[in-house]
Amino acid sequence: MMPTAHIVTRRRRLARSPRNGLTLFELLLALAIFLTSLAALAQLLASGARAAAQSQLQTEAILRCESKLGELVSGITPIKAVSNQAFDDDSTWSWRVTVSDGPWPNLQLVELRVSHRGQSSLGDTSHTLRRYLRDPRLFVDEAPRRTSAFPPRRSGNRTRGQPATPPNTAPPSATESKDSDG
Repeated sequence: MMPTAHIVTRRRRLARSPRNGLTLFELLLALAIFLTSLAALAQLLASGARAAAQSQLQTEAILRCESKLGELVSGITPIKAVSNQAFDDDSTWSWRVTVSDGPWPNLQLVELRVSHRGQSSLGDTSHTLRRYLRDPRLFVDEAPRRTSAFPPRRSGNRTRGQPATPPNTAPPSATESKDSDG
């Protein structure tokens, strides 16, 4: 007969799990879960990179559109219809202007569209701005009449914030004293 201590130890061993490691099935299941999550993360990274590139192109389109519209408003570029004109610094960017009559006389609707043609569909982007502008011919026609209506300006060496001295009065000299004692 076996000693009782030996029987108790043997029962404890049997009560525990009979195996000491992982089975092949558990390893394959863990590997499948890991690879699936890795593929999902790679997809998220690629999607984020595409969104960042699109966002950068869209921002550049907005800035180019605002800049070109500023040139139109200031008169650097004439306000006339232009179709697919390339930018001087980058030929992948182009702009076009359409001009139409506005809702009131002497008011024009100017529509400016800036486009970028990329090598793939991800690189294509565009932005459009619309603005009502006064007809520039108004200022050209009005300029001769306005200059004759106003007298010429007097030139003087005045700095900002100093009051103008009347023409027949001399400014006080530095030698005059303002003390009443003398």
